[in-house]
Amino acid sequence: MNGPHALLFDVAKILGVAAVLVLVLGRLRQPAVLGYLLAGVLVGPAGLGLISDLARIDQIAEVGVLLLMFAVGLESSLDRLRPVRRLAVLGGMLQVGLTVLLTCLVLRAIGWGWGRAIFLGCILAMSSTTIVMRSLHERGETDAPHGQVALGILIVQDLAVVPITIVLPTLVSGKEDVLGPALAAIGKGAVALAAALLLARFLIPSVFRQIARARSRELFSIAVLGLAVGTAVASEAAGLSLALGAFVAGLALGGTDYEHEARAIVAPLRDAFAGVFFASIGMLLDPVFVAMHPGDLALVVALVLVGNTLVTIAALLFLRAPLRVAVLVGVALSQVGEFSFLIAKMGHEGHIFQDEIYHMTVAASVATMLLTPFAIKLGGPIAAALAQVPFVARRASGGAIPEVAGAGLDRHALLCGYGPIGRDVAKGLSANDVPFVALELNPHTVERARAEGVSIFYADATQPEVLAHAGVARAKAVLVTVPDGLEILARALRSFDVPRGRIEQELEDARAGERRSGARGIKVAPKRLGEITRVLRQVQVEILEVESGSALDGATIEEGVRSGTGASVLAVLRGSETIANPPSEVALAALDRIVVFGSRAQVSIVEQLACVSRAPTTEAHGSNATDDALVLEERHPDASSLRGGETAAPPPPPVRT
Repeated sequence: MNGPHALLFDVAKILGVAAVLVLVLGRLRQPAVLGYLLAGVLVGPAGLGLISDLARIDQIAEVGVLLLMFAVGLESSLDRLRPVRRLAVLGGMLQVGLTVLLTCLVLRAIGWGWGRAIFLGCILAMSSTTIVMRSLHERGETDAPHGQVALGILIVQDLAVVPITIVLPTLVSGKEDVLGPALAAIGKGAVALAAALLLARFLIPSVFRQIARARSRELFSIAVLGLAVGTAVASEAAGLSLALGAFVAGLALGGTDYEHEARAIVAPLRDAFAGVFFASIGMLLDPVFVAMHPGDLALVVALVLVGNTLVTIAALLFLRAPLRVAVLVGVALSQVGEFSFLIAKMGHEGHIFQDEIYHMTVAASVATMLLTPFAIKLGGPIAAALAQVPFVARRASGGAIPEVAGAGLDRHALLCGYGPIGRDVAKGLSANDVPFVALELNPHTVERARAEGVSIFYADATQPEVLAHAGVARAKAVLVTVPDGLEILARALRSFDVPRGRIEQELEDARAGERRSGARGIKVAPKRLGEITRVLRQVQVEILEVESGSALDGATIEEGVRSGTGASVLAVLRGSETIANPPSEVALAALDRIVVFGSRAQVSIVEQLACVSRAPTTEAHGSNATDDALVLEERHPDASSLRGGETAAPPPPPVRT
């Protein structure tokens, strides 16, 4: 089809074929990216030839890259990357450098020239940010340690593309002035990141605060898309890439109060355009060439996957990363990325690569992308297998902790992570005499905390053997230090039976300290738990619903609850009305929710009375009533209080309206 609507017709073909393949592969539990890539292979010029204009498809694909990188930037705020900046920056530099160096040495040994060897080394050094982050996102691992390290290395790779695309043509052209343009390109990338930092800290939050006050979703949507597209265009005008500019824009907005709403706006457009982007990559593959060279292609793909994985693992282990993190990152970054196609195209157009080498490079790159989701699934088993190798286990010091770490501890807290949030939680636990063991992957943090007397170990809390050594089977609470430090402390103290009023006071003190100093420090006054714990374990407060036809349906509070069980009703929630401290003559009705206070046995019996299927037998059933009472007493020793025993619940606390 030709004419003004030919582009729309081509896009419709791509999306139609992709929808069918994604549906089929989804039922086989395969990632959507695989369907998009295969759709591109089918509709491409070397497949069924359904696409008439590849250049226009590439333009739409660039929009997909732009939105994908903007979304990656939103989910990759600078604060989240700070804990892994050393592994990310140094690891990324080592990974790129080692890949190029080793590729050149191998290819030179078999007779390749320096130009082609360097080109191919740069192609293999680039991984796919979009595919890796999309795969990790689908697995819920973007915020895991290996997810953050992988993202940091990918950022370094994306930045390295700028000087690579400038230096390589100059290098093979024989010109002597190579250093100047390379330094200029690196400087541009540094300026872009510095600008993102300044925008994220000062300008972006204030601008979007004013936009949010307008309470117009349309205006907010326009502002988000304008930021993404405008920054990308400005980046390209400055000699950088559209993708890098979009990532910088997302990075500037990520970590602010508006990132979640921005993500919701971008997500539908991102998913739609991403399909076209991945399909455009699939279109580059020549199925005829693959059919003619299956053995050679399989060998090249295997060498690329294994080689890239080993290089990344070696770089991270050299930087003392935990074995599991190094393996998971290495496997995730084993493929060849989007920017590799740009480098390969430069080499082909500059007559560095012959047609056969170019087609092999493209085929191997697409194949590694297709295999990425499957390779990531193998990361965990590979890490577990390598941990059993003595030499590897000794070299990877982050894989385990001493057997005695959790020895002698019982009903303790296991604290996973000892960053700023973890330190705040640890202070609160220590101040309330709650024993804990902390696990942390930053060796400098471990050294400082251990010097302060903290029971902390350098270990990866995602490994089962690490948790076992830390006594997870005997722990009362496992605390994963997500960014909300106050909520972690509240839940931890609640699990150790600290009174609700005490917890609220601790949190209010912490908030007041934050307002005064702008820090997240938490100062908790010591409080012995023994007496409070004994009291709280004997009483219970529950919200129960009165079912239609139950023993409490139509009964007064005095008859149905107080005189029959000894428990107290603190409030009745009836629709939108709350009756606090209700009089004893108030009649209960179906669907009422009652706040019951009493011993655990008393509350348990009230719960049975409120339910039709669990109501205890009454005197109308003759002698069975006595038997039921005996059964209740066996199940709930405190139930003797219902018949004048000594374990009656304390009087209910006053309720304020």
